Amino acid sequence: MNSKVSFTKGISSFAELAHHDRAWVTSELLRALSLGQRRALQDFSSSMQSYEKKLRAGLSVFVSHSSRDKRFVRSLKKYLEEHGVRVWLDEANLFPGEALFDRLSESILRTDLLIAVLSNHSIRSNWVKKELALAAQAEVDGRKVKIVPILKDDCEVPHFLADKLHLDFRTASARRKNEPVLLDALMKLSSRRGTSKRRLSRQTTKEKVGKTLPKLR
Repeated sequence: MNSKVSFTKGISSFAELAHHDRAWVTSELLRALSLGQRRALQDFSSSMQSYEKKLRAGLSVFVSHSSRDKRFVRSLKKYLEEHGVRVWLDEANLFPGEALFDRLSESILRTDLLIAVLSNHSIRSNWVKKELALAAQAEVDGRKVKIVPILKDDCEVPHFLADKLHLDFRTASARRKNEPVLLDALMKLSSRRGTSKRRLSRQTTKEKVGKTLPKLR
């Protein structure tokens, strides 16, 4: 294996690391290098951060939630947007007179990923059930991950999400710890979608939801 191939593989592996792991690797390398080498590595690290920002700028997410969790969701939206992610929320993106289900389904199918805010309120919301049904069907149609669950409360997780890894946002400390993890997960899952953003038939997906909804109740 030549040095160019080795270097490319090394860069790919470094980029795949979680944010805190990249920071640790960088600090350990800095300690072992000369002054000139440190500056070069710091420049490289800065370019990686710039690249991350560009990736996040192209990422869009839909946040499925109960209206009773608005305060939590608005704070989450603010955090994601501060880091370059485009966030779709019904209160910000819907207008009077629009057909709600059609507009919501179009938005869910157009965004890269859906964040499911699981709470005592949302698991009983019929609208959230419809949104998750659309996203779940999009996962099947596209054969790629679409739903990223985060746990706001101690609540019963819908059975069709039980096998997914949930991020714990139930306490302030857990949220601070897992916000960067959520960002990393969104970026990695979005990049893996690649050609899965093929043009799925949105009408077909919406029709299939009619069969999916009874299973979610």
